[in-house]
Amino acid sequence: MLELRFEGVDMSKRTQPVTSISKRALALLLMAILILFGLSGCLNYGDKEITLEPKLSTPTIITSGVLTVGVDSSRAPYAGVSRAGAIVGIDVDIAAALADILGLKLRIVDTADQDADEMLHNGEIDMVMDVEQSGAFLTNATEIGPYINSGPALFMEVKGTSLPTIDFRTLTGTKIVAQQDSLSAWVVDELLGDGTAVPVANLDAVLGAITNGTATYAAADAIIGSYLAADPGSISCVAFFPDAEAGVYIGVEKTNTVLVEALKDALTEIRNKGQLSVILIKWLGPLSSLIVINNQPIITQDAGTINSRPGEIDMGDDLPDPSLAGSPPVT
Repeated sequence: MLELRFEGVDMSKRTQPVTSISKRALALLLMAILILFGLSGCLNYGDKEITLEPKLSTPTIITSGVLTVGVDSSRAPYAGVSRAGAIVGIDVDIAAALADILGLKLRIVDTADQDADEMLHNGEIDMVMDVEQSGAFLTNATEIGPYINSGPALFMEVKGTSLPTIDFRTLTGTKIVAQQDSLSAWVVDELLGDGTAVPVANLDAVLGAITNGTATYAAADAIIGSYLAADPGSISCVAFFPDAEAGVYIGVEKTNTVLVEALKDALTEIRNKGQLSVILIKWLGPLSSLIVINNQPIITQDAGTINSRPGEIDMGDDLPDPSLAGSPPVT
């Protein structure tokens, strides 16, 4: 069996993404508004109090007025535990935005080391985030999305505000740095020939090779790589490797068709209104967010229809340490 590990890195060294002060302040302000809506049920603005008007009720949702969402706190940057002990991450922010659209408060439930299928079936959660090949695994549910794309992608230094057009045929014979034994390294060698991937110990070293000028190109998971690359600021995810792109979905109990349709509409709305883009910029940086936002229509599909990787590949569980996910900027 070919055993490949999912890319991981020590997140204890991770700092806040370096963007312009105005962009960072805007993103944090908008996300604070979203989270306040999702968690408090109302928002005070001067003398006006905006009260949420629930669009769903029991038995469509477990608790009246509340959307109960499962996230895996071991899956940074999708979800992780901050220094203050709160569960934070991309999935938490998206769940807050969806709850706001539905007029509901938000309750987060940690699904780490639990069976998301059983939790949906037993009525412990209304929905679960991060349904993909390396995330939550469902067998009897409906998947809604994708809300973001993952998979092996090409990284390089980008000067300016636009991404270059990549023709992978021109990269044949080019050395591309990748974490040793990772899925990204395997995909590089499969596409461009054995020996194309230059193995290094971890993702810090992968992105560091571009920063110190010893490599022009690197391969890494689009989401995790973008999260870490937001620190140097100029390194960006520029393209998915052909046929390597994979959507990340929301999972809902299959019989709960009312919630499925409501979430499909809500997810479409936060994408169309730009809220999804704000969330991705916050976590992944302004350049990298362009490649991971999926512009295709939001769809629903039966659980288990996500394509498996070719061959017998061990995706592994060695994701980054999420202990500092969402922590304040390092000063």
